[in-house]
Amino acid sequence: MNNGKQFEKTIALIQETFKDSEYTEVFRNYSIPNSSGKNREIDVLIASKINGFEMNIAIECKDYKGKIPVEKLEAFHGKCERIKSINKKIFISANGFQTDAINAANTFGIELMTAESLTRDFLLQLLPVRQIKPIFTYKFNSLMLTFDADEETLKKVHKDCPNTIYSVDDSNTKSIKQILAEVVNNNRMEIFNVALLNWMTIKNYKSEDFPVNFTLTFTNSYVKTSEGQNIDLLELNCNTMINFQFVTPENITGRTLKDNKGNIKANAINIKMSDEVQSDIIMKDDEVHFYSTEGNKTIKLQTLLTYDSNTGKFKKGD
Repeated sequence: MNNGKQFEKTIALIQETFKDSEYTEVFRNYSIPNSSGKNREIDVLIASKINGFEMNIAIECKDYKGKIPVEKLEAFHGKCERIKSINKKIFISANGFQTDAINAANTFGIELMTAESLTRDFLLQLLPVRQIKPIFTYKFNSLMLTFDADEETLKKVHKDCPNTIYSVDDSNTKSIKQILAEVVNNNRMEIFNVALLNWMTIKNYKSEDFPVNFTLTFTNSYVKTSEGQNIDLLELNCNTMINFQFVTPENITGRTLKDNKGNIKANAINIKMSDEVQSDIIMKDDEVHFYSTEGNKTIKLQTLLTYDSNTGKFKKGD
């Protein structure tokens, strides 16, 4: 093993990240009873609780000179499996993991991190309350145009790389970039939903862009070659890139709703994102209901899809 300096830096980063959180505590070398009542030690436990919702994240830290072997993953998994209050497992290594250890982590649902890759943003994303906000980058790639032309004509188009699309009556002349931007602006919700589905399947999100593919069909439109020849455009296929920003709420409050006799009817959590936007979670009779308020308009949210990371499959909501 090393001298433990990297381990200390990791602990310090975790503690610094959550030091001002009203609902989250960080425990080091924490003893917690398993299903047999025997205390087991967790290197770091992040415990978060909001009005009855509990989130306990167990973190194992190893400052080894070499890569972590599979036996260490198996031992960590076995320990956590017998502690029912643990919701998530993370293993942090100073120098990576052996191949079989990575395979075991995928089987056990353990998230693997190296000490160097651990960041404050990653830690904040672990806790259950975050708003995911789409960032439309207006970056495009894999552009493909389909023309009604023979091979020789297509060679001219490829050589000239025209950037303007004309309509037959020349009343709607636009650059390809303008057209792509209009597609994004007019279909923001649909594009966001597709990107969100892609994001849900990613286990280790690293602020990457998600491609969303779309196809446009054209009638009475064409491009011009450098020789002035009109070439009919039939189709445009392209990827637009979407990124995600995770927004921390301004305020989170919990309350208990009672009837006039003092009986508890429901529990509620209010999540304030800004003066204009907030969400409410209502828990009643083992059911959870979500409401979103923007300005003076409140709507009840419905579960459209749930994603099972173990099976890699989506399931439609009720």
